[in-house]
Formats: sequence, C-alpha cells, structure tokens
Amino acid sequence: MWCSQLLLLLLASITAESAITGGGAVKADMPAECDGVSTALWASQTHLVRGYHVLCVPDVCSETGKTNITICWNGRSTSCQSFEMDAMEKLVNVEEKLMGLRKPTNPARYAMLKKAKLITQEKGLYGFYKVSSSSEAPKAISSVKEFSGLILVFEGGNFLWPGIENGFKRTITMKPDGPKSKAITVQLQTLNAVRPAVFEVSLLTDKGQKFHLSTAKDCKGLVKKTNSSLKKVAMKQRVPGGVAGTDAGRGGVSTTIFVANNDDKLLKRMDRYIQALTLTTAAQLEITKLSRYRHDETFVPHLDAYEPQTIKGMNVWAREQFQGGMNNRFATVLLYLSSVTGGSTNFPLAGDPTNTDKLSQNMEQHQKNCDLGVASVVETGKHLLFYNTDAGSAVDESARHMGCNVLEGEKFLFNKWIWHRPLTRNFVKDESEED
Repeated sequence: MWCSQLLLLLLASITAESAITGGGAVKADMPAECDGVSTALWASQTHLVRGYHVLCVPDVCSETGKTNITICWNGRSTSCQSFEMDAMEKLVNVEEKLMGLRKPTNPARYAMLKKAKLITQEKGLYGFYKVSSSSEAPKAISSVKEFSGLILVFEGGNFLWPGIENGFKRTITMKPDGPKSKAITVQLQTLNAVRPAVFEVSLLTDKGQKFHLSTAKDCKGLVKKTNSSLKKVAMKQRVPGGVAGTDAGRGGVSTTIFVANNDDKLLKRMDRYIQALTLTTAAQLEITKLSRYRHDETFVPHLDAYEPQTIKGMNVWAREQFQGGMNNRFATVLLYLSSVTGGSTNFPLAGDPTNTDKLSQNMEQHQKNCDLGVASVVETGKHLLFYNTDAGSAVDESARHMGCNVLEGEKFLFNKWIWHRPLTRNFVKDESEED
C-alpha cells in the first residue's frame, strides 16, 4: 500500500515541478491519518510552533529503496511538503536531511553545541518521537529502525506538547516510573495555544470524571511542609536540603523555600509524575520550590528561563547550568496548594505582545485586575504546565508571567523547573544571591 502511494506521489511530483522549493521538496497535504493515528491531534491549522515538525513516514518501498515523507513545518498543517529520502543509517542522517531542506530555527545554540562536541557524526541534536496511539504519550526513538509512522521532531531535542488551538483537550494515559506506580490518565487543556504554550492539567477517573492531580491531603501536606520549613528558617534552624528567602529582590514579595526531595515520599512521587508528564528525566529537574503569598502579595512579570544578557547577574550555580546558552529552563510545572481570591498566574503577553506597553504604563493596576493576556485561576490541586522556550530551545519572551495580587486568603504554590539537559548538580543556594 505504502509503495503504491509512493509511485503515485512520484508521478504527481513530475507535474508539480513549479512547487519545488529546494532540496527536492514539493508542496503536499498531510494525510488525515498516518499509520492509523490522526494527524489533526499533532498539526494545527492555525498555530505554528517554531522548531517543531510533524512527519508521516511510510515504510521504505522495496521497488525504489526510497521513502516519500510528508512533513508539516513548525507543526502547521497548511505548511506541508513531501520529499524523497534514501535509506538512512542513523537518525543524525535524517537530521542532516531536514536541515538541508530548512535551516534550524535556533542556529546559535546548534553551533554552540556542535563546538562543544555535543553534536557529532554519531549523535545529533534533534529529538525524534514516535506517536503509536492517540491515547498514549509519544516515545523517544534512538534508531532509524523505529523511524516510521507518525514522527514528531523537536529541533531543540526536548519534547513539547503542541497546543493545537485554544480550548483543545488532549487525553493521554501515562505511567510514571517507580515500582508501585500505576498508569494514570490525564487531560491537557490548552489555555493558550501559541507563544507561550500553556496547559491546565487534570486527572480523569475510569468513569471519565475530572479532578485535580493532587489530592487535598497531598496539598495540605505540602502546605504544612512549607510553613514548618519557613518557621525553622525564621528561627535560624537548618532545613535538610532546603534554602529559604524572600523573592522581593526578584520582583516579588512572597516567601520561598527550596527543598530537595531526599526521603520525602510525596515530593519523590511528584517528581516521577512530572517526568512522565514532560517526557524528561530526574536529572533535568531542579529541586522543589515552595512559596507562600499573603494578602496583597504578588510577583511582577518575569521569565523562568535565563537570558544571555542577564548572565552577569546570575549566581555561580545558574551560570554553571546555563553553559553559555546551551542549557535552560524550558518548562515549568506549577501546582496550586490552596484556593484564594485573586492571585492568578497571568501571562500578560499571550496573544498580544504590545501589552508590554500597557503593563509598563500601569503595572499596579494590571497586577491587581489580572486583565491582560490569559490567566489561570487559583484552585487547590490544579496543575499548570507551560513552556519558557520554543521547540528550537530559543527563549520565548511571551512566556513572561506574573502572580497577581492575592485579594483574600493565603496562596501556597509548588513550583518545578525542568531544564533542556541534565543538571551538573542541583540547587544549593538562594537564587537571589549573586557573587
């Protein structure tokens, strides 16, 4: 079947030479299904994601020894082409073929990694993920033997959930690591589809009922841990694996404690869940940040990812991990541990970059009203996942976010940052400190 389709496509390409754009690629339509999987769940008609590409890869045709691949550049179903590819020995060869068709969206980082010999003839940078089922998370592939069917490509190497469109809901079953862990079904609802991609995450029961991922008991336990840790710090007592301080120096007035999971079963379970949700490893996760916001406390718009121009203000640990721009916080997971009035997490630039001017003119009003861009309402147990970089690992300026004023109650927040590459060591001192 695949071979017949290939011959038809080759004949069609002869009459469509005017559509050839270079490298032998011709304009094409992505099929509605690829190896039995709906492509509409992975390629958007309206939104693009820089550095993310969707491929439909049939088996190699025995008659020609070639494969005719359809690719939707930047994850957009209206920007698709087909091209012919010889049999490849390694995935890095596929990467080189794609780069021959279209240059990487973040050439500076690619050049840095290549200079550092982290990109070689044996191992490239691009991440390849195979979608075998619409109801399961894609799986990373490491061999051309697995390079068939619906393949997602991420130029920066890390997986990012595509938003598709605002309000889009994706249901996925995944199994966190751990001897006693059980498969769980989650729903990702797109709060903002592009720049930045923001998702609210919920757990689904066998009966289809939706509830937040962490139970009230879990949240109460984390609130208790936050308060007890901050109390110890106030009394100048040591918190095992923890560093506390105020975020006032970074534009906030909350109180914060950084805590390593050590032997804490709840924190370890949360880490395993976050690894499954973001398709990352334990070595890419920072230690947990727990925060408390009281009445009228807030946090001004900021980026979780580090920017090259701010490197002089980084502490030793951050500069060590940043590696001149080769590594960064590409994703953030937030968990609300309490319900309050106000205190929403707000992305003021989502959908309208010109909101920067409005913010600068009346920051205090917009922090209180939370009326620009998109915002996630604070509810006990709600998870928020958002990306601080695009799929090419370039910092996304529109990912600036703020904590709006808490109007009533105490807001407690669990925060986890995920990096592109494994950390050389984990956080050991307050980030507000500089050398």
